[in-house]
Amino acid sequence: MGGAASDAVATVIERAPELFLREAAPAQRAAVAVERILRASRLALIPALDRALRDGGLHRRLGRSFLEVTPSQVARLDRLPEGPRCAALGIASLLRSGHVREAAVDGLAPLRGDPLAAALLINRLNDYVGVVADRAWAALEDRLHASLAGVMVQALPLVERMGAWVRAGELRRGRLRAFFLMEERRCRDALWGALRAADGDVVGAAARLLAERHAGAPELVPVLAAALECRDPRVRRWAARCAADRRVASPAVLEAIAPHLAADRLPALRVIGVGVAAHRGDLEALRRAAFDGNAEVRHHARVHLAAAGAALDYRSVALEALGRLGLRRDAAIGALATLSDFGRAEDRPRVAPFAGDPRPRVAREAARTLAMLDAIGG
Repeated sequence: MGGAASDAVATVIERAPELFLREAAPAQRAAVAVERILRASRLALIPALDRALRDGGLHRRLGRSFLEVTPSQVARLDRLPEGPRCAALGIASLLRSGHVREAAVDGLAPLRGDPLAAALLINRLNDYVGVVADRAWAALEDRLHASLAGVMVQALPLVERMGAWVRAGELRRGRLRAFFLMEERRCRDALWGALRAADGDVVGAAARLLAERHAGAPELVPVLAAALECRDPRVRRWAARCAADRRVASPAVLEAIAPHLAADRLPALRVIGVGVAAHRGDLEALRRAAFDGNAEVRHHARVHLAAAGAALDYRSVALEALGRLGLRRDAAIGALATLSDFGRAEDRPRVAPFAGDPRPRVAREAARTLAMLDAIGG
């Protein structure tokens, strides 16, 4: 668990006892705070909380005892507004008592329009008490209607995790996956809409399902393009691997998303973009990549240019670029980095002004290049 997730888990454990107080006001304040955490976090926090609420070592480190709650205390959560009630029931659904988890599942069942409730119910499909898992499944089956596809699709990451769960039956996982892959328009729209979700886990899960549906077809292009727009680097890496997999994507699909790969923040993806450009003989794309800010990307591009008989006088091009007014940040970094590779000691006056550039990355690259040139001159 990362730092933010660990902090969220610790905060929830600290506030959880307040949820079940007899006094309504402090219980509601705690429920609002817990709801805020759950809704702002990735769904992966739910299984993390599930483990943490049974982790004796963690409770000792936090100076807490295991939370002991009765079903009658769970029933008191009915007095809370719907959103905070869902969050409080969610915490109850993670506690050690099977009777409490069963009562919490029954409380979550009517909240059919809440994606958090759906995710919490999916999590309980892995319950080691059969009746709890069965009641969670009954509540989920009641949600498998196209009108609720937009709600259910937000819980996709937990459906994926079911493949690694010991007690969640493969048949139930198959039923959930089949629901998302239905040809009904509202299910299709929900799955495509999930590609724009803020949670990278949701984007990745939706993209993988859509890639399964559209393997080998042109519709794979917008799926992978959307995945490559995701902030989560894991999703973008998956999209690049998928595009390069001939069992899934045709060469035309890989070529169509090559511009996304070439512009990606991850050097590893830009290297793949270089390979695509070389395959299709796009010398202009290779020339641009030859001045990339990353050494590995530059190296691959230059190797391909040399193989094509199109090698450049990289030093001269870099010096010419540094002499232009209004040089963009990435272009400046690429030119400076190129002089780290091919520069001479006499190039120092052209590089030195960039050490005071207001753009931090440009200034750092200039300092590195100056150090390289000084070593040559020394």
